[in-house]
Amino acid sequence: MQELDLEERDPNYINEFKVIRDAPMNETHEEFLERHAEAKREKKKAKQESERIARKKRGLNPPVVIRSVEL
Repeated sequence: MQELDLEERDPNYINEFKVIRDAPMNETHEEFLERHAEAKREKKKAKQESERIARKKRGLNPPVVIRSVEL
């Protein structure tokens, strides 16, 4: 949708097809594996960070104590 200017451009958007097209064709298999391993590490780190922020938002709430009054 961004390529067709149907919506506002996202500054963090990455066109995956362009990345694949512009990838060096002469990289070795080891370089390829390292590049993908680095991307995987970054994705995992971003996920952990977002989970940490979500936990921080929830905070530590004490358990709810329900007391029954019997007469």
